[in-house]
Amino acid sequence: APGMGEPVRLDFFGDQIETIRAFDPETQRTQYDLRALDLVPVSEFQLTSETIRKFRLGYMAAFGAATRDDLLYEAVSEGRRYPGMEHWLPLFHDHMDTLFDYLDRTPVVLEPLADDVAHERVTQIVDYYEARKTVPDGAGGVPYKPLPPQRLYFTEDEWKTQLGRVKLARMTPFAVPDSEGASVVDIGTKQGHNFSAERAEADANVFDAVVKHVAALQRDRKRVVVALWSDGARDRMSHVLRDHGLANLVNVGSWQEALARPVTEVALAVLGLESGFETAQAATRWSC
Repeated sequence: APGMGEPVRLDFFGDQIETIRAFDPETQRTQYDLRALDLVPVSEFQLTSETIRKFRLGYMAAFGAATRDDLLYEAVSEGRRYPGMEHWLPLFHDHMDTLFDYLDRTPVVLEPLADDVAHERVTQIVDYYEARKTVPDGAGGVPYKPLPPQRLYFTEDEWKTQLGRVKLARMTPFAVPDSEGASVVDIGTKQGHNFSAERAEADANVFDAVVKHVAALQRDRKRVVVALWSDGARDRMSHVLRDHGLANLVNVGSWQEALARPVTEVALAVLGLESGFETAQAATRWSC
């Protein structure tokens, strides 16, 4: 249970709870008995006497003495949940852990636009903070008292500092200069054909184009995999492709199984891919 150091075992006699015991998860031995156990909705914190005390002290340190019309402070002080109170999460804890605290020596891989996304997100957080400092709350015009962004989120400098402490790999869709080749792993992959040109043609049939493209890939001795989002989509696609003259379709359960099939077959797989890709030996076509 949240806030407890050990798991709890409930022993039943029929449909009656006979004992409630805290136990050691490694040895399975009972540590102590409990007279009762409160089962409450899962939350990032529980309103206990200790967390309420921390909130009150932290709230006054951040915003000064609470006024009589401060509904958030009043609700928490009385042990009642308040809508959106998670925005003041740091006030309920001694400190806030981050994802990096759990990574240890785990490598981190960033997609090509990760830095841009992080910058935009930090900028957006700051903009929201500045706006909320001056906008009254909807409940009776009570001023909204937001915590400074750095209490809840990384700053951009902190984000970069944390990335500098882990084993970091960055993905890029572009070729890298030879001068940087020693630190680059080329996996020999490029984005697959997306048939956007065929979709734009008024009289074109995209499935005829798919069948023609598959035939060209197979002539180059490449395995072809069509990736779908669900079993139902795979079944529908198999009928459509057969109706357009594509034979040797076979359902596969994994990427490894697809690579093990003969080049003359077209594998239909349920894979969560946003777009297709090609390698020297295989080509994946994505479809919804």
